Amino acid sequence: AYFGSVTEDKNSYAIEHRIIQKHTGDVKYVFEKCEHIRDSTGKIVRSIGFVLDITDRKLAEKALKESKQTAEMLLNIVTDIIISLDCAGNILFLNDNGHELLGYKSPELIGNNWFDTCIPEDIKSSVKEYFSRLIMGTTAQQSVTNENRVRLKNGEERVIHWHDVVRRDTEGNVIGNFASGQDITETKRLYEELRASEELYRSVLKASPDNIPLTNMAGEIIMVSPNAFTMFGYKENTGAVGRLVSDFMVPEDRERAYSNLVLM
Repeated sequence: AYFGSVTEDKNSYAIEHRIIQKHTGDVKYVFEKCEHIRDSTGKIVRSIGFVLDITDRKLAEKALKESKQTAEMLLNIVTDIIISLDCAGNILFLNDNGHELLGYKSPELIGNNWFDTCIPEDIKSSVKEYFSRLIMGTTAQQSVTNENRVRLKNGEERVIHWHDVVRRDTEGNVIGNFASGQDITETKRLYEELRASEELYRSVLKASPDNIPLTNMAGEIIMVSPNAFTMFGYKENTGAVGRLVSDFMVPEDRERAYSNLVLM
């Protein structure tokens, strides 16, 4: 570097390189800088410089880089969506699984605005309002949960359950959020189907002239037709629900009833 700077008639040079200590064989990282002094004709007549040991800094940088690589690897292998936004809602980080679920190739969404790109128009204002409350610190909890729809690249929508935390800098200033999200679309669909099914059962029971109690696998009454309430001697919607159906059997019939349940 020194001879090159002289040959190329440069005024100075600065480089980082490694050296090997003579007695120990240890490798050290150094920063070397040199300034050339010229005479009145412009000829380099001497040089002044220094060599600084920067081994600790370089090793720390290497460790930090490896730590970041490990963290990114872990974030990319989890099945959840992992995302970080700045205070304006721009995507700073989105793991591979998040990209894949949304229909994009990593890192296609980095730098895009989350609300403009991935939130359906009909809920955009409410999701933005929730995000604003989060980063302004108007939520009481350190970690909060939320649920909203997201829009995929192909226009399809999925329902995501979020766990959000606020990100702060070293001085405590809010700089955005960090969130993990789970796709609960199928769970929501099954829940809605179950609720619809239960409503259908209730409608059938209510309209039925028969005495019909419905029980769970433990023998607990969970639904009863109006006429069954009368049969058990209760007013409608009181007393029977939650009790064991065996409570309404004469003692000598209970063992036979339990045997039939086991056979089923």
